[in-house]
Amino acid sequence: MTRNVEQLGQVFTPPQVVEFMLGLCRNSGRALEPSAGDGAFFARMKALGRDCVGIEVDSRVAPPGAEVRDFFAYPLGEQFDTIIGNPPYVRYQDVAVDTRKRLKS
Repeated sequence: MTRNVEQLGQVFTPPQVVEFMLGLCRNSGRALEPSAGDGAFFARMKALGRDCVGIEVDSRVAPPGAEVRDFFAYPLGEQFDTIIGNPPYVRYQDVAVDTRKRLKS
């Protein structure tokens, strides 16, 4: 799988870390993985029957069923009981210009 660590901060989560973190979740409602990457959390929650939204900006790695879009363009009115994931690690200078504009708003 092609990763874009420099510009998108893609560092994918190992399965044992996913299981550990999901084991810490206490809410059972709607869940969000805002930086789904290859779907480590999203696919596992779907497999467990959870109502989950996955968002990934990179269509090359996005798992089936995830929305391919910029998380910061996602409607503010959406509500979730759990937000879980491994956020991208990227320098502010490497954030896309459109995303930076949304961050300022």
